[in-house]
Amino acid sequence: MELFWGYENENYTATVTEAISGFFRYYDPRFAPQNTIITMDYPTIRPIERGCEGYKKQFYNVCTVVLRYVLSCMLIGKSLGARAQEEDYKKMKQAVRVSTEELESVLCHLLEQWMDSAFNNNEKLYWYLSGDVHEFAVYLELWAEHNFP
Repeated sequence: MELFWGYENENYTATVTEAISGFFRYYDPRFAPQNTIITMDYPTIRPIERGCEGYKKQFYNVCTVVLRYVLSCMLIGKSLGARAQEEDYKKMKQAVRVSTEELESVLCHLLEQWMDSAFNNNEKLYWYLSGDVHEFAVYLELWAEHNFP
């Protein structure tokens, strides 16, 4: 996993490097997908409850991490998998200097493009993933304003 970085988060790292491959060892998508039991202690994008734990022990929605990465790359016109450069952060700060509503609209449009090109315009997946757009837009604005990591 050469390009993977777990942000020093123990749960995220263990999930990506160990748990996912363990899950697929027993998963039978063709004949018995309903018989595979998983224990994923991660919040969904549309959460019921939220907890706040220490950074290195915090649980992340892995889907949200991927979604935000893809939308960020699309927002600044960067290829997926390319290393971030200082110029990318400048482009991102410029791109998010709009109202929250406008940024949400742009992110939703990018999400629609991604759904169309990669997921055959899957409306249910779009609905689910769009649940993170507002929070991500606010995060980007705060990041640009306060230089969050």
